[in-house]
Amino acid sequence: MTNKEMTELFSVMLLAWPQAEMFKGGITKLGPTIELWTTCTRDIDFWTGQQAVVLLCKTSKFPPTIAEFRQQAEAVETKISGCINGAWAGLRRSLRRSRRTERIDAARVRAWYEALPPGLIRNAVDAMGGPDELIILDGEALDYHGFARAYRAAMRQKSALAIGPRKLKQ
Repeated sequence: MTNKEMTELFSVMLLAWPQAEMFKGGITKLGPTIELWTTCTRDIDFWTGQQAVVLLCKTSKFPPTIAEFRQQAEAVETKISGCINGAWAGLRRSLRRSRRTERIDAARVRAWYEALPPGLIRNAVDAMGGPDELIILDGEALDYHGFARAYRAAMRQKSALAIGPRKLKQ
């Protein structure tokens, strides 16, 4: 995360916990604190940080420590991975082959796609370029990594501060 991004998150935290001692003096006096947080959270992207702050606002009476923030960011990533893996498992169940050596049937993939309701899974497949792009290795496999990237991107296109535990299950 960058200094600018962390400053934005601190602005949200200041609104959530206005009476907290650490926020006395406002955002302009928090320069060293923001710098430390930025240094300790460089591996967390801004979107994940936003989701972590929302979860902290919902669950904590007091402003978080860096460790608590990191813990919530990890929880967000775990939820996202669970959503991706759940969607992928559903896709694989729908396209189950009778024999492992059987090629993936593009017509079945298209039919599965057409039956999908609007939502994250459909958006992810669209972002990949359509249902035919799920099939890789000349019909031998489905592209999990491409699907996971596209699903994650579709999640991030949703309102940045709107993803809560219920919304992550879509």
